[in-house]
Amino acid sequence: MKLLVERWLKDTPPVPGVLAIGVRFVDKSTVSRSWSDAFPEESLDQAWQCTADVFQVLKLNRLPADRFRWIYEQALLYCERRADGTCLGVFTARDPQGIDVDGVAKIIQGFHAMAE
Repeated sequence: MKLLVERWLKDTPPVPGVLAIGVRFVDKSTVSRSWSDAFPEESLDQAWQCTADVFQVLKLNRLPADRFRWIYEQALLYCERRADGTCLGVFTARDPQGIDVDGVAKIIQGFHAMAE
């Protein structure tokens, strides 16, 4: 599965408004792709760890969630979790006018399709 995800990330074309994407696997390893100098790989690895932790805390507190969004001053972070525990993070620009919403939806759909 990891090789498939790595290939999918590598083949994902740039989407207007998407700054970075990444996946955190259940074994705690990550793979990322960034189109912005503001999102270096080390920072993305930490972000993916935090998102996985949020999913766990929500579950432990009986607040099941497979999706959430964080709003930052300069960016949005969309997070998705599949049934197998693998998590996707997508950082986008904050300005909705600069985001290809359909492109973001295709990224999320592609992530979920790999589990099928």
